[in-house]
Amino acid sequence: MRYLVLFTPDPAATAAQDDPASLEQMDMLTKDNRDAGRLLATGGLGSNATRVRRSGGAVDVVDGPFAETKEVVAGFALVEVATPEEALAMAHEFLAIAGDGTAVMHPVFDDVCGTASTRNNKETLS
Repeated sequence: MRYLVLFTPDPAATAAQDDPASLEQMDMLTKDNRDAGRLLATGGLGSNATRVRRSGGAVDVVDGPFAETKEVVAGFALVEVATPEEALAMAHEFLAIAGDGTAVMHPVFDDVCGTASTRNNKETLS
């Protein structure tokens, strides 16, 4: 099973990226999870984004940043694990290094876009 994990740091906390030891620990955790096949993709997200919204047949495109956003998602990880508990353990390990914040785990369903799309996604991630 796969999960998309989104990380939102606590704005009041000291950022882990300011600490060289934390960066080294994060690099090791990332490498270990990649080598074990649990981490399929990861990366940081910029504060600017583009919002594309369809309503009543009309499509509206708005470039950010968005003033109404109270929490900014700083990064993501796409993980593949055997159990939900394994994904939870990975989130705990990540937060122990990243510091105060929230990791939201979204299950990724393979059958939403159909069999052909799912097969292509797996080949792309391999």
